[in-house]
Amino acid sequence: MKITKSYSFTIGIDGEPVNFLLKRMNYGECLEFRQRARRSGEPTYLRFIERDPTSTQEMERNEDGEYKIPIADLANDKVGELRGDKRLEFKAALVEDEETAREFIKWIFDKFVKCAGGLIEEQDDGTEKSVTEGIDIIRIFGAREDVISQIVTAVREENTLSVEQKKISRLASAFLASSPAPAPEVDGAKQETTATSAEQGDSTETEGVTPEEPDPSGSTVISSCTDAQLLA
Repeated sequence: MKITKSYSFTIGIDGEPVNFLLKRMNYGECLEFRQRARRSGEPTYLRFIERDPTSTQEMERNEDGEYKIPIADLANDKVGELRGDKRLEFKAALVEDEETAREFIKWIFDKFVKCAGGLIEEQDDGTEKSVTEGIDIIRIFGAREDVISQIVTAVREENTLSVEQKKISRLASAFLASSPAPAPEVDGAKQETTATSAEQGDSTETEGVTPEEPDPSGSTVISSCTDAQLLA
């Protein structure tokens, strides 16, 4: 059995195949990845709102013991109720969490991602330069969530899943990509990725249950943006 130092990964960017090399994590790097993913994947509002223990509606659970109303569905009203110093603290935490998420993504690309071929960048003087370093990839495609999320997900999957698990994960991703997208919320206050993280975090606060590892697939920055929308 040959153990390579990196994994090969190819994605399509605007219809063109681009090849990447994803560095194999050691144990310490994997622990840091999980810790930073957990921190970046938690919506900011979870640290500022809680269920009303006197509200039958908010505390009602289904037959599986889960809350019938996810905490994410309560977030819009509860964040709107924040006043004074608490509201200022929430705004400051939003800025901090967004920066934490950005630094996490930059860390992933700088430490684990290189382009193995297929990316050419035109320079200011008209010359062309091959793009190889991860930090340049995030500079060029930082606004392309489709590109960033695919690469971040690949870094996680290649380093933490078995061959069979990766096949299942990719089949599931392909199925979801081909399924019709759900209609967006009118107020923009809820997104599916954020709702999932919120429900996990809510069970942690209330029942002491450790949530599953958040999926750092690019949704980390989205969760912060969703929090910001609650203030709109």
